[in-house]
Amino acid sequence: MFSKKGLIFEYNKDKLWLPFDRQLPECCTINDCGKFYKILHYVIGDNQLLGYRSNKIKPLTVEKMSEIFGCSDRQTRKFVKKMKDLTVLKEVNINDTKWYAVNPLYGLRTKYLSTTTFIIFQEELLPILPHWAIQKFFMEVPEITDKIVVKK
Repeated sequence: MFSKKGLIFEYNKDKLWLPFDRQLPECCTINDCGKFYKILHYVIGDNQLLGYRSNKIKPLTVEKMSEIFGCSDRQTRKFVKKMKDLTVLKEVNINDTKWYAVNPLYGLRTKYLSTTTFIIFQEELLPILPHWAIQKFFMEVPEITDKIVVKK
């Protein structure tokens, strides 16, 4: 089913749901898994972006992640690089603001897979989503007014 918010999956209210039943890659340590599942609670909105509230919503930075993890910025940068290399996280600029986005294959915050999330993770989602859903997403793309740049 498709709505204005995107592709709809079944879901239990306020629960992180793994629609594709994927675990983190085998090369991830227990420490990596703990850090990843800790930041899943910082996914905001329907676009899988990591952020937090401080008067307004702000992107979750490496420095803020270090504070959450209780470790150094260097260790956090190493973790973020590993997650980016595994496409568990992607760095994306939306309207010239840097965000980290969580791959919905490893954890979807809401029951919707939004068009913005599809744009960010289309390489990973194209082999998995049904053909009709992919066509619908591509029809929605021209309506996106945000400037989205995925960093490699």
